[in-house]
Amino acid sequence: MTVDVAGTQDLEAETPKPVATPTEDSLPRRFADFETLGAALDYAATGQRGLNFHDARGSLTRAYPFAELRDDAIAMARRLVAAGIKPEDRIAIVAETSPDFAALFFG
Repeated sequence: MTVDVAGTQDLEAETPKPVATPTEDSLPRRFADFETLGAALDYAATGQRGLNFHDARGSLTRAYPFAELRDDAIAMARRLVAAGIKPEDRIAIVAETSPDFAALFFG
């Protein structure tokens, strides 16, 4: 941590760098044998893998394990239902690729 003469702290120095989710774990890979996308996410959430988000320079900015994505997607789905969205309704998503986009997409 650094402190400038005004006494403010450099918070960026305190933020730990994210650690990428692994590309391999003990969960067997399955290909195209899920009934729904949600079922695929449920299965993936039992392992250690996930999504890794990088900035334009290739630095890892966010590791997003599938288990966390699943929890966030369920929360997002509940928000959509509370907003009146029903099964088979169509919605448009205009967003940058980000963890929030992934949660909304799967939600």
